[in-house]
Amino acid sequence: FYCEKELKVSRFNKDDQIRDHRDNDTTPKEYYLGYGLVIYYNDEYLGGELNYPELGITIKPKAGSALLHGGEILHGSLPVLDDTTRYFSTIFMRGNDEYPIVLNKDLPF
Repeated sequence: FYCEKELKVSRFNKDDQIRDHRDNDTTPKEYYLGYGLVIYYNDEYLGGELNYPELGITIKPKAGSALLHGGEILHGSLPVLDDTTRYFSTIFMRGNDEYPIVLNKDLPF
Protein backbone atom coordinates (compact mmCIF):
# COMPACT_ATOMS: atom_id res chain seq x y z
CA PHE A 1 0.00 0.00 0.00
CA TYR A 2 1.07 3.60 -0.49
CA CYS A 3 0.97 6.70 1.73
CA GLU A 4 2.31 10.17 1.07
CA LYS A 5 5.99 10.49 1.88
CA GLU A 6 5.68 13.95 3.42
CA LEU A 7 3.34 14.93 6.21
CA LYS A 8 1.87 18.33 5.41
CA VAL A 9 0.29 20.47 8.10
CA SER A 10 -2.81 22.36 6.97
CA ARG A 11 -4.49 25.23 8.70
CA PHE A 12 -8.00 26.59 8.62
CA ASN A 13 -8.83 30.10 9.71
CA LYS A 14 -12.23 31.67 10.41
CA ASP A 15 -14.90 30.55 7.89
CA ASP A 16 -12.61 27.91 6.30
CA GLN A 17 -14.20 24.50 5.76
CA ILE A 18 -14.12 21.43 3.52
CA ARG A 19 -17.34 20.79 1.64
CA ASP A 20 -18.85 17.29 1.78
CA HIS A 21 -16.94 14.85 -0.45
CA ARG A 22 -15.68 11.28 -0.77
CA ASP A 23 -11.93 10.65 -0.88
CA ASN A 24 -12.13 7.83 -3.38
CA ASP A 25 -12.72 8.46 -7.05
CA THR A 26 -14.63 6.31 -9.54
CA THR A 27 -12.28 7.31 -12.39
CA PRO A 28 -10.12 4.32 -13.44
CA LYS A 29 -6.61 4.75 -12.02
CA GLU A 30 -3.62 2.59 -11.23
CA TYR A 31 -4.56 2.81 -7.52
CA TYR A 32 -7.61 3.29 -5.35
CA LEU A 33 -7.94 5.31 -2.20
CA GLY A 34 -8.74 2.95 0.67
CA TYR A 35 -8.71 5.21 3.72
CA GLY A 36 -8.21 8.78 4.84
CA LEU A 37 -6.48 9.52 8.14
CA VAL A 38 -6.75 12.97 9.75
CA ILE A 39 -4.44 14.01 12.58
CA TYR A 40 -5.64 16.85 14.82
CA TYR A 41 -3.04 19.11 16.47
CA ASN A 42 -5.31 21.47 18.41
CA ASP A 43 -8.92 21.75 19.55
CA GLU A 44 -9.34 25.19 21.09
CA TYR A 45 -11.12 26.64 18.02
CA LEU A 46 -14.91 27.01 17.77
CA GLY A 47 -16.66 25.06 15.00
CA GLY A 48 -14.51 23.09 12.55
CA GLU A 49 -16.15 19.76 13.45
CA LEU A 50 -15.83 16.75 11.16
CA ASN A 51 -19.23 15.87 9.70
CA TYR A 52 -20.48 12.59 8.23
CA PRO A 53 -23.90 13.64 6.86
CA GLU A 54 -25.00 10.19 5.64
CA LEU A 55 -24.13 8.65 9.01
CA GLY A 56 -25.63 11.45 11.11
CA ILE A 57 -22.31 11.92 12.95
CA THR A 58 -20.58 15.21 13.78
CA ILE A 59 -17.45 15.06 15.92
CA LYS A 60 -14.79 17.46 17.14
CA PRO A 61 -11.66 15.36 17.70
CA LYS A 62 -9.40 16.24 20.60
CA ALA A 63 -5.90 17.63 20.12
CA GLY A 64 -3.40 14.84 19.46
CA SER A 65 -6.01 12.42 18.13
CA ALA A 66 -6.32 10.78 14.73
CA LEU A 67 -9.45 9.73 12.86
CA LEU A 68 -9.54 7.04 10.17
CA HIS A 69 -12.39 6.62 7.69
CA GLY A 70 -13.01 4.69 4.50
CA GLY A 71 -12.50 6.54 1.23
CA GLU A 72 -16.09 5.90 0.17
CA ILE A 73 -17.65 7.65 3.19
CA LEU A 74 -19.16 11.10 2.56
CA HIS A 75 -17.59 13.65 4.92
CA GLY A 76 -16.57 17.28 5.27
CA SER A 77 -15.73 19.82 7.93
CA LEU A 78 -17.89 22.59 9.27
CA PRO A 79 -16.55 26.17 9.18
CA VAL A 80 -14.23 27.46 11.88
CA LEU A 81 -16.28 30.06 13.76
CA ASP A 82 -13.66 32.11 15.61
CA ASP A 83 -10.24 33.61 15.02
CA THR A 84 -8.37 30.57 16.38
CA THR A 85 -6.57 28.57 13.68
CA ARG A 86 -7.35 24.84 13.28
CA TYR A 87 -4.24 22.73 12.49
CA PHE A 88 -4.43 19.24 10.99
CA SER A 89 -2.77 16.79 8.58
CA THR A 90 -4.49 14.45 6.16
CA ILE A 91 -2.90 11.20 4.97
CA PHE A 92 -4.39 9.06 2.19
CA MET A 93 -3.77 5.31 2.06
CA ARG A 94 -3.83 3.95 -1.46
CA GLY A 95 -3.80 0.41 -2.79
CA ASN A 96 -4.18 -1.47 -6.05
CA ASP A 97 -5.26 -4.96 -7.14
CA GLU A 98 -1.81 -6.39 -6.44
CA TYR A 99 -1.39 -4.63 -3.07
CA PRO A 100 -4.84 -4.03 -1.59
CA ILE A 101 -5.55 -1.98 1.51
CA VAL A 102 -6.52 -4.30 4.36
CA LEU A 103 -6.82 -3.28 8.01
CA ASN A 104 -5.34 -5.73 10.49
CA LYS A 105 -8.27 -7.12 12.47
CA ASP A 106 -5.92 -7.87 15.39
CA LEU A 107 -5.29 -4.19 16.13
CA PRO A 108 -6.24 -3.34 19.73
CA PHE A 109 -9.00 -0.81 19.00
